Formats: sequence, structure tokens, C-alpha cells
Amino acid sequence: MLGNKILGGALALTMAAMGGAAMAEYPEKPVSFIVPWPPGDLEDVLTRMIAEDFQAEYGVSAAVVNKPGGGGGPFPGAIEVAQAPADGYTIGSFVIGVPVVGHQIGIDELTPEKFDPLGIFLTYPFVIATSKDAPYSNMDELAAYAKENDVALGHFGDPLTPTQVTKAMAVTKGFEWGSDAAFDALDCNTLASGDADVINTTLQLILPCLDDVKVLVSITDERISLVPDAPTAGEVDPEMNIALWNGLFVHKDTPADVRAKIIAVAEKTVMSERAQNVAKETGALVYWQGADDAAARVARNIETVAKIQGLLEEVDSNWLGEDFAQPFCVLGIDMSKDRSEEIRRFDGPLRGQALFAIVFLVASALLLSQLGNETKWAKGTQFFAQPRFWPAVSVIGMVLFGGLHLWKLPRRGFERVDVVEWKIWFFAIEYVIWFLAYVMLVPKLGYLPMTIV
Repeated sequence: MLGNKILGGALALTMAAMGGAAMAEYPEKPVSFIVPWPPGDLEDVLTRMIAEDFQAEYGVSAAVVNKPGGGGGPFPGAIEVAQAPADGYTIGSFVIGVPVVGHQIGIDELTPEKFDPLGIFLTYPFVIATSKDAPYSNMDELAAYAKENDVALGHFGDPLTPTQVTKAMAVTKGFEWGSDAAFDALDCNTLASGDADVINTTLQLILPCLDDVKVLVSITDERISLVPDAPTAGEVDPEMNIALWNGLFVHKDTPADVRAKIIAVAEKTVMSERAQNVAKETGALVYWQGADDAAARVARNIETVAKIQGLLEEVDSNWLGEDFAQPFCVLGIDMSKDRSEEIRRFDGPLRGQALFAIVFLVASALLLSQLGNETKWAKGTQFFAQPRFWPAVSVIGMVLFGGLHLWKLPRRGFERVDVVEWKIWFFAIEYVIWFLAYVMLVPKLGYLPMTIV
């Protein structure tokens, strides 16, 4: 009898403990906000504000974890959120590319769609800008000018939504960019130096020279307060009504009460004075768009991206031509945009690659010419153990592949964008010169003075 009572009591305590664990109120342990980009940009700054307020509100640790992976994927940060338990302790702060195209580009961990939006809170102030003295002040005037003159476009990379919008807008306006190139930075110097005639950049990068530039279009949902006269892309062409935004996302199976607690803090944070000051200082749009409206926006953006890609695919198909595409069709290869760009990446543009191939080939040939003086053939030593064997294999391979690289490059005339890319390549020489000067002067002036200099 006593044993039954003890057993019953133990069972009751166990069930009570399990019930207590099941009823534990969220959050009870540290929460991570995953940002798939390096720290420092707008989405990182605002997400850190949200994490700070979350920690203050609920008394648990909340931290931003940066998981950079590049604008074209594979979104390692998003993959981490997708694979984490759907309990609200791993929250994604995602740019438009993750929910709109992340599940469509062959990333198994993100397929099918894994996330639901809690809300969108940031639109990046992307703009299409040109110099103040440019002979055009809007997209129609740019189109008319570009039909008669070469206009160089600078952007941050083809995979980004603003770049695709800019290129698709050219298609709908009936003109082609004379050349385009991706830059690490697009600011006042880019336009002043003539490296590009038109740049697709964020407003904060050209704020120092805003009086010396003209903003043709803002790739945002509404006009930017700092440049109110510049129409949005959607105003110029309703088919291009899309922007580069950032929002909070969780796994689709995350409980509703957990979502509500995250939303309560995030909405309050982004509408706070300190968050709105970020908007005033940078031209960004900082707001809160609720879960339902955000989900509808994602759906609209998926349709818009499909239309934009359709326009660009048509251009790429015309660029390839039927004679070029036919052999691939016979082989069963779909010559879509992705495939055509793959072929162009394989061949490579002339640009900086030609300079690299020439320098590499010349340097390899010089090394080969010195092989006899710098190595020797030892008598009585096995063939593969010869001191000259492996250096010879390496240098001959360098000459061979350097020559093949140069021969394989397509031939075309030089353009201004080639010079721009060469200048970027030559930037590295500055570091070489500084290093050589340092090595030469240390014995004469001393280690400490040279290090300070």
C-alpha cells in the first residue's frame, strides 16, 4: 500500500514537472537574431536595436549573429534559421532575396518555402543617380540620350534586385547600356572620376555630394524625403514596383503566441525615435508592415521578379542568337538566362582578365627562362625526386594554362569600362610599393620610425 502511494506521488510530481516545462512562458533562454550579412549596414543596426529592446523587455539574452554569404546566395544564415527548431529562439532578419527567390534557386534546405514574415521594417534607399551636369534629368531623357551615346552603368552586382530593376527599366525604355560593371563602392568619386555615367547605389553613399548629383529614380516603395522630386521605380513603370527591403522571419511552424511577443517588441523599436533618426540620417524608410501585409508583399514581389527576369531572359536570348543557342538545344541544354550567364562567365569578358592573363603569362615565361639557373639535375637521384622536376612541372603548367587563358578570351574592342577595371587591378600595386619601401628603409631608419610612418 505504501509502495503504491510512493509510486503515485512520484508519478504526480513527474507529470507536474512535465506540465511545467510544457507551459514554460516564452522566452526562457537566449534568443538569436540571424543577419545573413556582415555587421554595420542598416539591417544590422536596426536588428541590433530590436535585440536590445527584446532583452530589456523579457529579461533574457538576445544577440545578433552575422552569417554573411553573399547577395546571390546560398544564404547560410537563412539555412540556419530553417534548420533550427520552430520555437522562436532563432529569428531571421532577411533581405528580400531570401523569401522571394531563396526557395527557387536550388537550395535544398530552403525548399519548399520555410518562412513566414513577422513584419517588414526597412526599405533601403537605393537610387539611380548621375552627375549634375549630365544631359538628362529623368529616365525618358536618359533613354533618348543612350540611344545615340554610350552610357556606362555602375552597380553592386547582377543578382541584386536594384540592379535587375535598373537593367529591366532600360529594356522597357528601349535602350541598352553602353557598358556595365560591378563595383565594391559607388559614391561621389565614381561619378566625379568618370568611372561610370550612371550609378545604382544607396543614397547614404552620395549624401556628401548630393548637391552635385541628380537622382533620376528611387528604387523604393515611396519617394525618399531627402530627394522628394525623384519618382519611384513603380511610378516610372508600374511593372517595376519593387524595392530592396528587410524584415523579420520565423519558421512556418512557430507558435502564434511566440510570434506575437517578437512582433510586439520589433514594432515598438522601429517606430521609436532612435530608429526613425536612422531614417532621417540615411534616407532609408524605417516602418513596420505587419505579418499579413508583409506576406502579401512577398507574393507580389515574387510575381514582379518573375516579370523582370522574363524581360532580361529575352534580352539574353537575343544576345545569344539562334545559331549560337541551337547546338545547346540539340544537346538538351536549356539556354535560359542562368545558362547563358554561365557560358559568359566561363569565357569571361576581356576587361581585367586580359591584363591578368598577359601579366601572368609573361611572369611565367620569365620563371621558365630561369629554371636552368635556379634548379639542378642531380645525378643518381630518382626521376620524381629530382630538384628540378616539380618546379619544372609547376612553371610549365603556369605557362600552358596562362597561354590557354589568354587564347580563350573573346576578342572585342576596348571600352572605357576595361580601363576602369584595370585601375582596380592596379590598386594592389600600391600595397606592393609600400611594402618594398618599408623593407628597404627599415635597415636605414629603424623599425620603430618606419612602423609609425
